[in-house]
Amino acid sequence: MFLRRFVSYIIDILFVSLLTGLLLQIRVLNPNYDNYYEANSKVMEIYEQGVKNKNYDFMKSSEYNHLNYELKKESLIPSIIEIIVFISYFIGFQIWNKGQTLGKKLVRLKVVDQKDNEVKWYQLFIRTFILYNIYAGIVGIVLINIFSERDFIKIDNYLSLISSFVFYASAIMIILRKDGRGIPDILAKTKITSE
Repeated sequence: MFLRRFVSYIIDILFVSLLTGLLLQIRVLNPNYDNYYEANSKVMEIYEQGVKNKNYDFMKSSEYNHLNYELKKESLIPSIIEIIVFISYFIGFQIWNKGQTLGKKLVRLKVVDQKDNEVKWYQLFIRTFILYNIYAGIVGIVLINIFSERDFIKIDNYLSLISSFVFYASAIMIILRKDGRGIPDILAKTKITSE
């Protein structure tokens, strides 16, 4: 079942990323389009140069951190759009489709209550906020508007560590646990079953 879950996850992430990318091309929805892509280009240029030279010290440089901060400031609207798409798809669509996303439907899986009952909206809400790091996105949006650049970068690094820990710990739990439940499923009191 792990392989089916992995395939489902990849399909859903690709779908949501494609949908988000298409929405971000609509200038009315993304008035900072040019600034966002300019900031992104600058960050990617430094990143690619560092990877090409196999010198990763650039990630600690003040220039790279400043550009990354500017990119995150320009990412406010794209982040909000991404959060709305994730919530709509992983909560709204899944409720409407009885615990299935497109990926889950294709591999014949579904999210259910831990007692095999139909999943509730609030369970999908908890599961989605943790599994897809929605909490980190919302906290990031709030914090970038409150803290100075230096403080935000520190807090954002810790937030990234927490998100990475939750993701990898959940993946390990899904592989090792008999019931295949990770942190999001345990907290939401859900599980994945075959259709």
